[in-house]
This record gives sequence, C-alpha cells and structure tokens, in this order.
Amino acid sequence: MIRSIMVSVGNQRHERAAFEYALMLARGLKAFLVCAVFPGEIDDEESFNPDLLASEIFLEVSSACREAGVKFETTVVPGKRATEICRMGRMVDLITVGMPEEIKTQGLKLIYNEIDDILIDSTKPVLVVHENCLDLTKILVVHRGDNYSDRALELATELKERLGVELTGLAIADTVPEANSIAKDMETYLKFRGIEAEVETELGFTVANIIDTASEKGCDMIALGASRRGKLYEAIFTSTTDTVAKLANRAVLVCK
Repeated sequence: MIRSIMVSVGNQRHERAAFEYALMLARGLKAFLVCAVFPGEIDDEESFNPDLLASEIFLEVSSACREAGVKFETTVVPGKRATEICRMGRMVDLITVGMPEEIKTQGLKLIYNEIDDILIDSTKPVLVVHENCLDLTKILVVHRGDNYSDRALELATELKERLGVELTGLAIADTVPEANSIAKDMETYLKFRGIEAEVETELGFTVANIIDTASEKGCDMIALGASRRGKLYEAIFTSTTDTVAKLANRAVLVCK
C-alpha cells in the first residue's frame, strides 16, 4: 500500500509538474509526502547552505502541501542525483521524478540519461511525470507475464480502488496463446478484487504497442514492469520500458 511518496522538487518545469502530480496523489491517497531537492555533488561542502539553496522552493511546496492538507517534510540531499534519489527512495513506497520534454529531441540522452540509472537501481516503484501531466482519470496497466508486471497490476489496482479512476489492461506476449493466457490471468485477478475492466492483447512488447494503446484508450497513466536488463545493456540498447517512460506523453509508473 502506498503510504508515503518522495518527489524530487526544483524550479524546472518538469520538477514543478512532478511535485503537483505527487501532491495530487498524496492528497487522494492520504499519503505522507517527502519533498526533496537533489542539487548534485557539492564542490565546497564547507560553504554549502541547504536552507539558502532551497528556501524559495520549500516556501512554495510547504504552502501547497498545507493548503492541500497533506502531511509533508522537506529536505536537501547533496551527492550524485540518481544515487541519492534511489537511496532516499528506500524509505518510501513510491518515488516521483519529472521528465523534461526536451529529452525527446536530445539523441544521446534519449538513449541513456539519469532516469535510466534511477529505473535500474531503484528498489521501489518509480513514477515518471512529464510536464503536461495534470490529471489521473484512467490507467493502462501493461502485463507481459512476469513478476514485475504483477507488481504493476497490483499498484494500478490499488490506485483504481483508492482514487476511483478507471483501469484498462494490456496483455503482451510473442504469441497469441501466451497473450490470451496473460489476459485471462489479469481478468481473474481483477475479478477477485471486484473490478470489471477491459483487457486487450497485443503481440510484441514494443514502445508503439504500449503508447498507441494508451492513446486509443484515453489513458493518462501507463503502469508496467521495470526492465530486467543490466546497466551495460541499457547503455547500449536501452529498453522498451525506459523508452516508454521517456516518450509517453503521460505519467508512467515503473514497478518492481
């Protein structure tokens, strides 16, 4: 169950979007919200003043949290950003980070950047929020027959139950019998939870299949399992999951 959420906050548009989205979830889920600034590695630690660095940001987020009736705390965490986000994330149930839209046109960063490290190293679910993410009304949960997909289905179901949003499923495999089997298992689980939801099938765990289905079904969040590849593979080839997180014009929940 999601009882606590950490969000990386800052002055950039994608960081503000991530905070607003995390605040919306925290309010709806009655979850505790950790608002953290990750300034990166500090050259002069003696002159480093965390209160001065984040004072303006924290005034804004504190005011917004109080207005929303959300319990919260603020903190500044220096050090390598991806590493510290994952370390701090161990103490919460959900990590929320923003995704700058310009990454879609920055070739090398589209292949591998900070978000890949976070998705690989995090032991907790990571919610990637794009700048235009404002609402949550319908979730597409993607299942490819593995344990990480089970976790995505579990969390998506929790969000549906606690927030009252809609849910639709997508079972993906390499063959029709496999896809149908996964879809049947998803329907059985959802029925057990008292949920009626449409479950589609597709062949091939591809970026196009996932994003196109989300668009066709009017879903503003995609929930799917994390990649099982290692860092070397990700750096050379990237993964479908990570590419969806970067290119989807909606929030993406990556689960382990």
